[in-house]
Amino acid sequence: MAKGWKFNSEQLKRLSDAHLGNTPWNKGLKGVVKLSEQTKKKMSIARSGSKHWHWKGGKASDGSIPALKKKIILPLIQAGISMNIV
Repeated sequence: MAKGWKFNSEQLKRLSDAHLGNTPWNKGLKGVVKLSEQTKKKMSIARSGSKHWHWKGGKASDGSIPALKKKIILPLIQAGISMNIV
């Protein structure tokens, strides 16, 4: 059908009749796949570090240590929470 055209009632009836009795492609499929903890761990390891799709060779776009200190560590220290950073 060309863009901007509408089906009339006769055409809609014919389409409806043509599809009667057909089984939908997704009938009986489940929505969520359950993964075991072992499988999740393997997937996590497979996508970590340099194998991750956002990996840029160990370079952070914002100079990560100063940004990390400014955004996360300093507010925690000010709140009285101690952290051991290696």
